[in-house]
Amino acid sequence: MTKYYIAATLFVILCSCSSENEETPTLLYSGEFINTYNEGVTPPDSHINWWSTFNPQIENKVIGYDTIVSDGNHFKDRVNYEVSGNFGNLSILTEKEEITRILQITVSTKTFTEGEIGNYEIRHNGIFQKGELMIALSNFQYVEQSSAEISKNKVSVSHAFEGSAPHSYDKSIIIRNAQEEYVLNSITKTQIRIEQIRPIKREIGVIEKN
Repeated sequence: MTKYYIAATLFVILCSCSSENEETPTLLYSGEFINTYNEGVTPPDSHINWWSTFNPQIENKVIGYDTIVSDGNHFKDRVNYEVSGNFGNLSILTEKEEITRILQITVSTKTFTEGEIGNYEIRHNGIFQKGELMIALSNFQYVEQSSAEISKNKVSVSHAFEGSAPHSYDKSIIIRNAQEEYVLNSITKTQIRIEQIRPIKREIGVIEKN
């Protein structure tokens, strides 16, 4: 009799566990978003050539080039977020612009001539106005380095991200790897807002439960 009782008890426990597993279905949230963000605009160069009054000799020398790769301002994201039990798995396929800029690095050496021009006096160590130092010089020279964009190329690239973290309906969910980081916040039981934090900060959109 005892053996039958134990067997019956185990059967009830197993059935209970199976029932609990069936009560925790996998939830899937998804969305597709096309976003355009304001591209940084370089303001017009308002730099005044302060040195033109003093008519220095100018020597420009190109010392190298620099390559800068950055994201453009157009993004298309396909987002899937799967919740299984207390864990969430995020996958994002992003199509975006990748911009490559080539900068030319130049050193400009301006050599001034000793003397007085208007209210200014040029000495070996600087340009003075009424005895006050305005521009520091070294042996009548002023050296500065500058960079200028000489080429810009845009290409379309695709990038996939996958990551996971404990799921929560009342706290921010942070999912990251070494290069990227995303934050998810539940709005309702059927809507989750997602944004990217790294490598750039941008709002992606609201994914809906399927």
